[in-house]
Amino acid sequence: MAENALPRSIYGRYQMRKTNLYLMKLLIFYVLLILFSLNGNAQSISEIKSAVSFIYIKDSQNKLIAIGTCFFVGLESSHDNTKFHSYLVTAKHVLQSKDGSFYKEVYIRMNTIDSNSKYTLLPIETGSMNKNLFLHNDPTVDIAVIPYIPPKKNYQFKFLDSTFLRDRIGFKNLNLEEGTETFFTGLFTYYTGDKKILPIVRYGRIALITNEKIEWVGMKREMLLLETSSYGGNSGSPVYFKINLPKGLHKLILGGILNGTYRDAAEIKTIENSAILTPYAFYNNGISGITPVYLLTEILYSAELRKHRE
Repeated sequence: MAENALPRSIYGRYQMRKTNLYLMKLLIFYVLLILFSLNGNAQSISEIKSAVSFIYIKDSQNKLIAIGTCFFVGLESSHDNTKFHSYLVTAKHVLQSKDGSFYKEVYIRMNTIDSNSKYTLLPIETGSMNKNLFLHNDPTVDIAVIPYIPPKKNYQFKFLDSTFLRDRIGFKNLNLEEGTETFFTGLFTYYTGDKKILPIVRYGRIALITNEKIEWVGMKREMLLLETSSYGGNSGSPVYFKINLPKGLHKLILGGILNGTYRDAAEIKTIENSAILTPYAFYNNGISGITPVYLLTEILYSAELRKHRE
């Protein structure tokens, strides 16, 4: 046997592993049109909700806990327009523990065609070899992208196609202004649905557009502010803008990804006692922050993800 040759048994396992990785790559990156894409002409709320799923983790008692929202984006293959590259999108912080490290795995709960829902395990790989977590090169951008499709064909799975996306120039050309109608759909932690996942829909308007970066969780970030309340579990939800067109028509675009809400603290008055800390109550002030869609577009069309699609 040559010095660099592998024993036959090891070589066989190597070839099998190589084949499995190849098939997995095909499964992930080349999605036949058994899936149905949504485009910017979609008007039905039920259609829009079908692109949303819920993210769970296991707690110390091995119980699944809902922690956030995700949605799906599909990019048409440059080699075959009947195939798509499918991506799960959420807020980056949804996938992070309190110390800032990423979870090793999460569970995606999705609806099935038999009017139920199922959980699928999604490992999160941040290393260079099997990496599946893609972020913006600006660490302040609160978006995470993972190549992903459900492992079976019986899921009610839809994705937003590229007509929902905008780059920086396209976003600027929308001529958005404060008062533009918006809505998002995502997880309501108090009631996620018994058999099926049941995303809620919340409406509002753009409250602030600015070229300045906005302070958010200790960092200056590119953001827009909305006049709408959001709560734990809404993070990662897709936020849509209703763009008015001539003749009373309108079009929906993906405006961004929900980061969360601004909260204020109010002191609760108590009898003075130096031995205890003064308690505070936190309340939602009705203003939410979103990461603009063009930052998602920059991740999806980054050199790193383009290479990953090859």
